[in-house]
Amino acid sequence: AAFNGEKSADVDIAANLMTSEQIKEAQELSRECIKKNYKNCASTGTTSEQNTAAQEVASSKTNLTLPPCKGNNWHKYHNCTGTAVLSGFKYVGEFQKGAPEGQGTLTDPNGSTWVGEMTGGDMHGYGTYTLRNGNKYIGEMKRGKGMHGEGTYFLANGDRYDGEWKNDKYHGFGVYTSSNGDK
Repeated sequence: AAFNGEKSADVDIAANLMTSEQIKEAQELSRECIKKNYKNCASTGTTSEQNTAAQEVASSKTNLTLPPCKGNNWHKYHNCTGTAVLSGFKYVGEFQKGAPEGQGTLTDPNGSTWVGEMTGGDMHGYGTYTLRNGNKYIGEMKRGKGMHGEGTYFLANGDRYDGEWKNDKYHGFGVYTSSNGDK
């Protein structure tokens, strides 16, 4: 919901699910970029923000092939990789028709981070959502519904839920394992 603006239609995503290794690498890259305040993270000395953004996302090994976006108006970015900042949200990744679309990293003002698929500016598809409180969700998100589909939620206290989700809540079949081993 951070970047969807006035765009209301869903746009199809070319479904390239990330492997667990790619997700891990993307998470590490995201942490590195946050620590460095998005300056010179995973770059090779490039000073252009657009080129740095392209390198940040490409180095996560998500098989991105889009060129760097040109200019400073992300509302005009199309079929490229760039950076957008809006109301404290920062997005680094692929753009289509002026919106975050495809693979990327979205960081909210509280420091929570989504590394995964985006549709029309929303988290939609498969990815990893790391919350500031230490909780982490790896799985499917649905535009406007949050955690929706299959996923695993790791709580900072060591508890874990593997299973089905609907509208950001446990729903359907799942296994909840507490840190003491109870299931």
